[in-house]
Amino acid sequence: MSKRVLVVSARMGAGHHGAANEIISRMEQRGWETRLVDFLDASPIAGRFLERTYHFQIESAPWSYDLIYWLWSRVKILAPVATFFLGILFEKRLKRWAKEFDSDLVITTYPFASVVLGRARSRRLRTLKIPVVTYLTDFAVHPLWVHKGVDAHLCVADVSSEQVENLLGKKADVIGPVVASNFKRSTDPDPIRVSLGLPPDKLIVLVVAGSWGVGSLEQTVEELSEIEDVHPVVVCGRNTELADRLQRNGVGTIFGWTNRMPELMSASDVVIQNAGGLSAMEAFQSGVPVVSYRPIAGHGRYNIFHMERAGVTIWAKSKEELSNAIKSAATGHELLARRASGLFTDRLIPVVEEVMVRASRQHYGLVRKSDLITVPRRLASLGAAALVAFFAFNLAANALSSDGLNVDKASQVGKFAYVVIKPGLSNIADPQLLKYLLQSETAVVVPGQLALADPSAVRQIARDGIDILNGGWESNSALHLFMPSNAVATSEQTLNTITGMSVSIYVPQEQVNSFDLAWISIHHQTLVHALFINKIPSNYKFKSGSVYEINGTGMTPAEVITRLKVLQARLSQQGFIQAAASTID
Repeated sequence: MSKRVLVVSARMGAGHHGAANEIISRMEQRGWETRLVDFLDASPIAGRFLERTYHFQIESAPWSYDLIYWLWSRVKILAPVATFFLGILFEKRLKRWAKEFDSDLVITTYPFASVVLGRARSRRLRTLKIPVVTYLTDFAVHPLWVHKGVDAHLCVADVSSEQVENLLGKKADVIGPVVASNFKRSTDPDPIRVSLGLPPDKLIVLVVAGSWGVGSLEQTVEELSEIEDVHPVVVCGRNTELADRLQRNGVGTIFGWTNRMPELMSASDVVIQNAGGLSAMEAFQSGVPVVSYRPIAGHGRYNIFHMERAGVTIWAKSKEELSNAIKSAATGHELLARRASGLFTDRLIPVVEEVMVRASRQHYGLVRKSDLITVPRRLASLGAAALVAFFAFNLAANALSSDGLNVDKASQVGKFAYVVIKPGLSNIADPQLLKYLLQSETAVVVPGQLALADPSAVRQIARDGIDILNGGWESNSALHLFMPSNAVATSEQTLNTITGMSVSIYVPQEQVNSFDLAWISIHHQTLVHALFINKIPSNYKFKSGSVYEINGTGMTPAEVITRLKVLQARLSQQGFIQAAASTID
C-alpha cells in the first residue's frame, strides 16, 4: 500500500538536503509519495535570520559559533527554551503542511525541525497525530537534535546512538549513512583521472569543505603543496571568491560548485574534510580513506571527535601529522575503508515501516484535569528560562557581530580603509568642516539623539552628498546589552525621516544586543564596528578594510579637521587609500 511521507530539510549547507533527497529516492523506489519542504520556510522572517546568522558565524566568527554550540550543549535549560520559541515560530505551518499532504509520516533531516515536531507530538493539547522520524545526519548529537516526542531517531553509527541514549535515556536505531548510489568504489581510477585532467603519477588528495566552502582551506592547500608527490584537488562549493584566490595561487586543481563529485571521489587516494558532513559519508561509500584536518567550529569539531572514536577517520592535528596521515591512509587504508563500509545498511525503509505500524495502534485520549493544573507552574518555569535565554542571546549577539554583519567580503580585500567622524552639536553645522568631509570622502556617524537635536544640520549633510551612517540610539549604559531595546531601528527611522534617504549602514557606539542584531539581519542592514582612534600611537599599524572613527563631540570644527588630517596622513604613509563609506555594502 502506498504511503505519503513529508520530508523536512533545511538549506543550511548541502548535507541536510543531500540526505533528504536520498531518503526520498529510496521511498519513491518503494512506490511511496513524498514531498520535500524547507523548515526555514515555515517562518520566513525567522528562517532568514537563522540562515544568515549561521552562515555569518561559520564563515566570519567561528569562535562565536563554538561558544554558542558549547552553551547549548552544556546549559541544560537552554535546549527546552529554544524548543519552546522555535515551536511558537515554526510549528503551526509544519503541522499544516503535514495535514495538507495527508501524510502518513513526517521525517526530518534537520535538528530544529526535529525538536519542533517532537514537541508537537508530545503536546497534550493540539497533538500532532502523525508519526515523526528524525534522521541525524551527524556523528555528534546535539541536544537540539533529539526530543522525547519523536517516534524514532535514526543514526549513522553506534557512537551516535550512545549519545542519543545519554540525552533521552534510550538508544536510537542505527541505519548508517544515507548516500546516493552513484558514489561507488573504483577498481581503476586512472581513466577517471585522465578525464578530470589529474596527474596519474601523484597521490590525489581531494579537499572538501561542504557547499559553502568554509574553513581554513587556503592554509590546508598551502601545507599540501609542501608534501612531496601530493596533488591537491580542492572543491570550493559555492564560495567563488575562495575558488578564484586558489586559482590565482596555481596550486593543484580547483573546482567550484560541481556535479562531478562521484568521479572526484573515485579518482582520489585520500579525502581531507573538516566537518564530518555529507562529503565524508560520500567518501565512505566510495571506499576512499578520510583524513580530518582543521575542523570548522561547533559541530565540525564534535563530529570529527566522534568519527575518530568510531575508527573511520584519522584526525591530523598538525602539519606533520597531516603528512603522515595522508601517506598512512593512502598506503594502508583497508582498515579505515572496512570500518567505514561497515556503517552502511539497508534498514531505513524497514525501520520507518515499523514506526508507522506502531503509530497506527496509538490512541489519543482526552486531556486530564491534572494536566491543566501544571500549566501555571510550567509557564513560570518557561518565564524564568526565557529570561536566562534572553541574556544568553544578547551576549551571543554582541559576540557574533564583533566583526560586523552583512559586510561584503570584497570590501575587505586590498590596502584601503574607511574614515568616519561622529560630530557633536559644536561642529555638525560648520560649513568648512562639511566642505572638508565632502572633499575627503569622510562619512558622518549620526546617533539618533544628535539628529533630533539639530535636524536641519543633518538635512544639510545629506543635501551636500556626504555619506551618513547610523550611530544608533545611545543609552550611556552598559545595561543596553541586556535591555529589550532596539537602538538601530529607532535611530534608523529618525534619520530616514529627517534626511528622506535610506540610511542602511549601522556603526554602533555601544554594545549590540539581540534586538539590534535581529533588526539588522531581517532588514538587510549592514553592521560595521569602527575602531575609535582619536589619538594614534606612533607605532600603530592600520588594518586593511577597517573603519576608523574619530569622536568629534565637544571639539571645535578646526580641531576635528586637524584630527582627520593627521589620521589620513598616517594612513597614506602606510600605503592606504581612503575609500568612500558608500562602498562598504
